[in-house]
Amino acid sequence: MKMGIDISTYQNGLNLKDALKDGIEFVIIRGGFTGSDKTFAMDNKFIDFYNQAKENNIPVGVYYYSRATNFEEGKNEAEFLYEKCLKNRNFEYPIYIDVEDRVFQEKASKEDIDSAIKGFCSFIESKGGYVGVYCNLDWADNHMNYKELSKTYDFWLADWNRNRPNIDKYDYGMWQFGGSINLIRSDKIDNKICDQDYAYKDYPSIMKDSNLNNFISNVDNESNSKNNDSFKETIKKELVNDTETEIENEINENKGTIFKYILNLFKKIIAFFFVKLK
Repeated sequence: MKMGIDISTYQNGLNLKDALKDGIEFVIIRGGFTGSDKTFAMDNKFIDFYNQAKENNIPVGVYYYSRATNFEEGKNEAEFLYEKCLKNRNFEYPIYIDVEDRVFQEKASKEDIDSAIKGFCSFIESKGGYVGVYCNLDWADNHMNYKELSKTYDFWLADWNRNRPNIDKYDYGMWQFGGSINLIRSDKIDNKICDQDYAYKDYPSIMKDSNLNNFISNVDNESNSKNNDSFKETIKKELVNDTETEIENEINENKGTIFKYILNLFKKIIAFFFVKLK
């Protein structure tokens, strides 16, 4: 079991180096959110917190506050998150869709929420990501088909309590045990009120062993492939240019007649085969 925090712009001013003194072992950062007008936005503290985490060797994951109610909307949120936050970066903890919206999602059916989750998760998985779903126990019980979804996706459950959610009823890898209400320890990290979590899986080892969430490697592979293609094209062009130059030089050296040029070229061909036979 490891203890961590999940943070966003609401923890502006939090110093992760100092947070280490309070015992944190990982951090989950909000990458972005969908507004009440259904527009997408990046969390304005994401890059700062991500850089702080990397500078201090703190394993990091990401969550996105969703308002999706169908497959396409979930996929669109994931595409935005990938382009703005995940691309060119690597993560030791999962990429979560945060499902708790009261504006759109609370009014949707369980099937609609399931579909939105699948749209988000399928896109992230297509990019080599390890995905998860964040929700509280009420949402797990009443707003989605939790039992079915948990067979496919990892869950991060919120329940601000002294005791972790029933492991016989719920399958999950992380528990958010406190925030502004914390019954286990102080509600503050580096003097900032933070949501706090226990992780029950060795996520960094999972990512490393299965090469997941390593978006930098994926980008490097794409870059190497493009570089190789570019190199091949350069060689082809150079060969063509060299051949054209050689012919032009040959013609210039034999300005007398075309016959002289052809004869000279014929001699070279005979000489070539003679050396080969020899």
